[in-house]
Amino acid sequence: MTQERAQPGRAVGAEPGIADQVRVLRRHWPVLVGMTALGVAAAGLAARLIEPVYVARAEVIYEPVTFGGPDGLDQIAAPPESGTLDSQIRQIASRAMAREVIQRLDLGPELEGRPGPMARPIAWLAGLVPGAGPAPEGLVEVPIDAPPGEPSPRLLDRFLDRLEGSREGKSHVVAITWEANDPRRAAEVANEVAHAFVTARLAQKLEAAGRIEERLALRRSQLRDALLNAEARLEQARAAARPTLVAALGSGEDQLNALSRDLVEARIEAQTREVRSERLKDAARRGQGLLGAGEDQPSPYQALLALDAAAAREEAELQAQYGERHPRVVDLRSRRKELARKLASAEGQMLQKLDMEAEMARVRADGLARQLEAIKGEAAGMATSRQELAALEEEARNRRQAHDAFELKAQEISQRLAGQAPDARIVSEAVPPAAPAFPKPGTFMSVGGSVGLLLAGLFVWFTEARDRSVRTASALEGVTGLVTVAMVPQLVRKAERLRPHDVALDQPLGRYSEALRDMLAAVTGPFDRPEGRGIAVLVTSAVPDEGKTTTAISLARLAAAEGLKVVLIDGDLRHPSVLGRLGLPPGPGLQEILAGKATLEQALRTDSRSPLQILPGSAAARAALASQSGERLRQVVQSLTRDVDLVVVDAAPALAVADTRLLARAVDRVLLLARWGQTSDWLIGRAAAELREVGAPLTGAVLTAVDLSRQPLYGLDDRTFAYLKHARYYAA
Repeated sequence: MTQERAQPGRAVGAEPGIADQVRVLRRHWPVLVGMTALGVAAAGLAARLIEPVYVARAEVIYEPVTFGGPDGLDQIAAPPESGTLDSQIRQIASRAMAREVIQRLDLGPELEGRPGPMARPIAWLAGLVPGAGPAPEGLVEVPIDAPPGEPSPRLLDRFLDRLEGSREGKSHVVAITWEANDPRRAAEVANEVAHAFVTARLAQKLEAAGRIEERLALRRSQLRDALLNAEARLEQARAAARPTLVAALGSGEDQLNALSRDLVEARIEAQTREVRSERLKDAARRGQGLLGAGEDQPSPYQALLALDAAAAREEAELQAQYGERHPRVVDLRSRRKELARKLASAEGQMLQKLDMEAEMARVRADGLARQLEAIKGEAAGMATSRQELAALEEEARNRRQAHDAFELKAQEISQRLAGQAPDARIVSEAVPPAAPAFPKPGTFMSVGGSVGLLLAGLFVWFTEARDRSVRTASALEGVTGLVTVAMVPQLVRKAERLRPHDVALDQPLGRYSEALRDMLAAVTGPFDRPEGRGIAVLVTSAVPDEGKTTTAISLARLAAAEGLKVVLIDGDLRHPSVLGRLGLPPGPGLQEILAGKATLEQALRTDSRSPLQILPGSAAARAALASQSGERLRQVVQSLTRDVDLVVVDAAPALAVADTRLLARAVDRVLLLARWGQTSDWLIGRAAAELREVGAPLTGAVLTAVDLSRQPLYGLDDRTFAYLKHARYYAA
């Protein structure tokens, strides 16, 4: 059962009362007021001298679409991962992007002549010194000679120092910020970076679309060649099999008439397609495109025309507003050139398709003509097996179906490619900021006053704030929320010559033994005592060297000496030391039992000076408690508590390894130890919190190695009052 304080005591050390605090403030008010005023004045002066910096912010959303599938031609929406977004942010803050924006906005002179933020304060301070020369070298901006037509590396570095790209939370939005001394310039550059990023993404998409179109053309050519080859071989097979066909037709005049009709229709179709192809070529030569040829415009072609018209309108508007050489007008012209290339590509695909259809119609007509002439002119010839002819017909039919299916898919892909848009778009343009991001006079003076007051407070309370160690029961209860069940005094010089764990047996009426009895009473109390078995108590501390093992051995020996059946488990498997301290030889222990390599009877040892039984940690020098052995560990502890009154587990430090948290789940009580004047309050508090997180049954806290000679300097609000004021009750 956990014994916790509802209202923890005050923190480490004895804090002064209200009257003492008021007197401290009255003694040091000149320092407090003077340093606060000095901080406010210094901050106000710095805010006036530092040149203001404005930060403008634009936001871009990134929504990539890629191509994949078995043939790499299917469009797939791909939500960007963190690594992808990080790559895009690095592209925004890249030297290539910086070079493009610097050249577009002609930022070279501005970046060359921009002084540092501390230039004005330094110049002001230099003016206060009589006869002071110019600012020292290294504080003056040195002009940089840049190669003609390209910004220098130093200019790129300065630009990137003022540019920042960051992801907005877990969204796909990227924030682009740029700082400048002019708010409008800051917004202009931030927007230009955003536009440059979107344009770069569109250029990459168009390049990828070009590669897709090349693959489409190659695949179309392959399918066309395969179809023509299959049809040619089929016609050859039919020509070779004409005697068989005549015999099969017999006197069927209808079949011959059907072939004649098919031949006429095929020739008409071939002529029609040739006329359409020539008309489209003639329109293309005159520069009229599909519209001039009177052809129906496919959806991809219409989309490209719409994009070109929109770009032309935007170019005209920008040209009228900014002139022909404005960077955005130049950028739109390059986009129109790319669209013109796409239109030409679409027209070329249409011409290629019509040529192919005309050629296929001619081939079909020629084949029908040859077939009809062969049937009419010859009555006999070479026979070809029906199975071979059927196989060739099936192959030609399959080739035709594959070709037609690919044509449909190619049209769909071409339509998607024609409406290509960048996978990034601007969702929020930057606007000129109304107030500078740095410095803010009000914030500066508030911070300056706060810093001055803080420095004064640190000066006054430095000595008291230095000591964070736990020295009183109330402080230990305050940081752990647990009742301090015992305060174990530091052993006197005479006892130090003995082994510490022998003191409880050699001096049963001393203060040290009495503190152990306090601990024994706390862990063997009637609250939540399990029926029909003994109690398992775990002894641990936050960090090593807190007296944990000494206390566990002493507690177990005292309980055994007073008539209880006790087993001491060395649960510190990383540094098992119980056997060595008691002078017992090594052997199998807890680790071997959990691994099934030994039994309890084989592992248990008996103390040479008391009825205490010991279960060592491991025969190996070091070992770790496996995380999956928690249930087996609980069974071992429960097996021991059925036969004894008390099981004491010496565990590893709680903050050092995870073994203690596994052991804490297998026991009934947990004692948390802290060393007087050594253990930091946050360490012991953190240890208590981690044990609570795993549901450890915390019983109370113990303060070890208490220096009784110095304890009155920190208060006698705990058991040390009895140790000092009623010394006649103790033998030592």
